[in-house]
Amino acid sequence: MSEKRPSGNIGRFPERFNDGPSDNEPPARSGILREKDFRAALQQIDWTQFQDKIVAVTCSVEAIIPLWAYMLVAVNLQPYARDIVMGDEQMALQQTFLARIAAIDIQEFADKRVIVKGCGDLSVGGFAYLEVAKRLRPVVKSIMYGEACSNVPVYKKK
Repeated sequence: MSEKRPSGNIGRFPERFNDGPSDNEPPARSGILREKDFRAALQQIDWTQFQDKIVAVTCSVEAIIPLWAYMLVAVNLQPYARDIVMGDEQMALQQTFLARIAAIDIQEFADKRVIVKGCGDLSVGGFAYLEVAKRLRPVVKSIMYGEACSNVPVYKKK
């Protein structure tokens, strides 16, 4: 599978460039995030840059981050972001895939033979294939992996 990512769909808070903190990352004095400084830094951020993006929230510096800080980030992002995920970009992509798989009406596949495509423009981890198989098994006649001309049988209802 190729390594092609959807461009512009994932934002990171705070953004990191060259493995260093960005302007979005409020300084923590003595490794402890201070509420007053953090609130002031949040007011300086142009939240519209996260419009319609899936935002991965992470901390890239050694600091004690109080739990309320994540809540403040969420309430500022929520009006703009399509979704907010705690973790890195990979975690955001994984949670997005899982949510989309969960939204599929599997009843449309009832008693059908299903081929789960294995190659595409976007590299998908094993977690997605596991979730698809788990959701489909109770309703389908069979599950195969690959292409119509070359597939691997995964499940067949007895």
